Amino acid sequence: MFSWRLSNTMHADFCVDALNEAIAKHGLPEIMNIDQGSQFTGSTWITTLTDVGVRL
Repeated sequence: MFSWRLSNTMHADFCVDALNEAIAKHGLPEIMNIDQGSQFTGSTWITTLTDVGVRL
């Protein structure tokens, strides 16, 4: 699953928007391996994935 964007700040909402774009284009992954940045371990990112049934 791929999507890309450019940001100087990498705020969580920016990352979730890219995630949603990738899901819309390519479908859901079964498992998502996440980075250790706060954007990827915060509740917004985790909830976005778990609400659609993706395992972390």
